[in-house]
Amino acid sequence: MNLVLLIIIAYLVATLWEHYFHRDILHASAKVVRKWQNSNFWLDKMWYHGYYTHHIIHHKKTFQKEYTKQFENKEQKEKLDKYLVDKFGNSEGNRNYGLTVNTIYEYLMFILPLLFLFPILIVLLKLYQIIIFGLVMMLPLLLSKYIHPLLHKEIKNDWFYNNFYIKLIYQTHYIHHKDDSKNFNLLWGGDWIRKSYIAPLNFHKSRSSYPNNDLK
Repeated sequence: MNLVLLIIIAYLVATLWEHYFHRDILHASAKVVRKWQNSNFWLDKMWYHGYYTHHIIHHKKTFQKEYTKQFENKEQKEKLDKYLVDKFGNSEGNRNYGLTVNTIYEYLMFILPLLFLFPILIVLLKLYQIIIFGLVMMLPLLLSKYIHPLLHKEIKNDWFYNNFYIKLIYQTHYIHHKDDSKNFNLLWGGDWIRKSYIAPLNFHKSRSSYPNNDLK
């Protein structure tokens, strides 16, 4: 297979899976969440944990007032820890409250399509092509683990925060926290294909500046 075509296919699979995973699992509907809660199937339990960590803890119980401030004070953090211990038997403190990817289950959720596709890839592709396909498929995981925490920090005047792509996803992710039915992707593309994308300039056109810093 042509290498450019292979990368394009891998990229499309990766960005569409990230979009589906983020929208339909991490922000699942109440009906779906109730089904997971009442199920003893391990996969349903995994989906529910992912939903709760992301939608409830990361979106609702942290970063409540400021996009760049996880907790307002020590008491707020302690109250959440107690709540999580009562509900699950442990807190999310050592896993940074859904801000990054930590557990084996979280890694598994991100790479699930690659596991299903591997038997097909091993038949159709050469080893180096499988490696390239796998690396592209890992991009959503890498962005969520290493870049997502940085998107909740104050913008700095340095090369990292002032390159086009980081500036773009900083703004689109801010929009996602204002409206969690929009802008699910850190790997750009899936939102545009599935019509859930709002461009930062459109969202902020009535504002004098972007969140925390002037990014215009």
